[in-house]
Amino acid sequence: RRTAMGAVVACRSARKKKAPVIALVIPATPTLPKTGKTGKCKVDFDVDQVVEAYGVLRRHGFSVESVTVAGGPLFDGLNREGAVKGLLDDQSARKFTHCSRPLRGAKLHTYAGVFVMGGKGAVSECLRNKDLAELIGRHAFFGAVVGGIKEGVAGLAMAVDSLNKPLVNGKRILLHVDDEKQKQLLEQMLKARGASVVDSKEVGMFVQHGNFFTAAKIGDKLLSALQITSAMSPAISRVQS
Repeated sequence: RRTAMGAVVACRSARKKKAPVIALVIPATPTLPKTGKTGKCKVDFDVDQVVEAYGVLRRHGFSVESVTVAGGPLFDGLNREGAVKGLLDDQSARKFTHCSRPLRGAKLHTYAGVFVMGGKGAVSECLRNKDLAELIGRHAFFGAVVGGIKEGVAGLAMAVDSLNKPLVNGKRILLHVDDEKQKQLLEQMLKARGASVVDSKEVGMFVQHGNFFTAAKIGDKLLSALQITSAMSPAISRVQS
């Protein structure tokens, strides 16, 4: 009997802790074709970037949750080909692809990291979405890693700290945006909010400032294969406890 009870205790102690959860925020979502029309849906975010980010984080032992403005299917209406097909066919990724959490609900959750993805439609949504600013600001306050990829930097620009000061104030921000008008708009806004804006040609593809990071691309330097895992450790411990 003692042996049996000891075995039960040993089994319980051997159970793995839950994997820390990372939120991938996709502020720009697909616009489906109008009823009665055929063809591809309009996509305002970089699909390959999202797929690659999911894969990198999962390979490093994280759970990944997709967050969109309205919630629901992430790739609904997209052709099932290439990287998207592989992700949609992956049963373990089903929740990520089919059940994105709405931003309004996500801001009530606690993540080990929150990464805002880029895309053509990301900037305008980031600049006007108060739920996103609140999500970023709250996680930065308790020490979670927060970051922006390409145009996703706009999501960091509007967030504030516990003293209601711009979160980007005093930080070096890597600005890598394809659209020149959007780049100028973001550069002016970031500088006005106290940020030091640098170009990827000067510093490479990745800038880290404590638990705050910005990147030009996702896969190559998405946390340099998660070099900032060490920076995440305090936040991960708090989340797990």
